[in-house]
Amino acid sequence: MDMYESLYILGEEQKQHEQHICTYDFLFCGLLPNWRHNNHWLSFVRDVAFLLYEEQEPVINSNITMIYLIRKEALTLLANYHRIGKLKAVTKGSFEKSILAAVQVTNGLLKILEDYILPELTMAERQLFGQFSNMDIRFLFSEEYTKYEEYPKQLVYLQTKIIKNIARLRNQHPEVVEDMFSNVIRFMDLYTLTEQDVFEKMVW
Repeated sequence: MDMYESLYILGEEQKQHEQHICTYDFLFCGLLPNWRHNNHWLSFVRDVAFLLYEEQEPVINSNITMIYLIRKEALTLLANYHRIGKLKAVTKGSFEKSILAAVQVTNGLLKILEDYILPELTMAERQLFGQFSNMDIRFLFSEEYTKYEEYPKQLVYLQTKIIKNIARLRNQHPEVVEDMFSNVIRFMDLYTLTEQDVFEKMVW
């Protein structure tokens, strides 16, 4: 997971928290198999975990979000979720729980992407999505790259189209997103209850 650019502006203390989150790499194995080695979504897990761990919502880095449009939209979807307080109440201050919840959120969003969003794209658009889905696209927007190559208009258009499709799904079928987040909350509630039960039954 070396290829990572946080969507947030991190202070020194927050950088330490982010580095601590990275020490729980084994928990990232809970990602769906097809996406487990995808650096974009591994990075997204880290951003979500950071959002859930911190008491105050971190500040978005607008320079970075202009590149990673889909990740920004997915993160905004979570940040604006009306029950995020419930989720943060379970995860806040716990790196482990924050990552577990982040993995579940990411899996839910990826299932929505697979089942509802990608099928609406043309074959050429799906191929383009696959081409760029696991590479660091920052260099495509760098001054050095654009000196010799065109600005990646196709990639920007594709990301914008996916974002619009997500917005339309959210407006026309809000239950899809609501059910996904509700499942994450149920998972974390069950995990917490199981954790408490284990500790209560321990013999010291």
